[in-house]
Amino acid sequence: SGVYDCDADIVNGTWAIGANTRIVKNQTCRIINISSGVTLTVDSNASNVTVRIEAVNITVTSGANINSSLLGYGPRPIGGLPGFGPGGGGGGATGIGTGAGSYGGYGATNGSANAILRAYGSISNPRDLGSAGGSPETGCTKPGMSGGGAIFINATGTFNNSGTVEANGGNGALDNCVKGSGSGGSILVHATTLKGTGVFQ
Repeated sequence: SGVYDCDADIVNGTWAIGANTRIVKNQTCRIINISSGVTLTVDSNASNVTVRIEAVNITVTSGANINSSLLGYGPRPIGGLPGFGPGGGGGGATGIGTGAGSYGGYGATNGSANAILRAYGSISNPRDLGSAGGSPETGCTKPGMSGGGAIFINATGTFNNSGTVEANGGNGALDNCVKGSGSGGSILVHATTLKGTGVFQ
């Protein structure tokens, strides 16, 4: 045994996550197991950096979820403004659509104004937050959508994902006033052994 920087057990480093849990800082444990039906929310937006989950063995059981969706850069207020982030989507004006956030590639501009239109980040070492979509013109009730957050999983032994690991951006076309979608965030996995039938998205 040793001393771990782990929310559950700093002596033995065993973290059995049996209820929905939110983390905002790095976790260094020995064993992490996320039970079915449970979501571990990785709130990288709290500090605008990647949150690292590190252990010898990490298991996401079937029906469990590690989630950083919509926890990247957020939107600006309504008024035709671009989204926050290095690739914020362009704001909309009357009769003109709002732009989606960019990250590893360009988001759709949809004829929007002031789109940043910048691809950024690393393909081999993705750690950045996703950018927000542009906000629509005055008269709409909701701004653009947030980008996805950033998750770094480091399993020095086995990472078994039989659930879902996700860092999606928000879908802008969810009501009658279309707003810019956020770009997806980052999922970076280092593992000696990767197994399971789960999904990364």
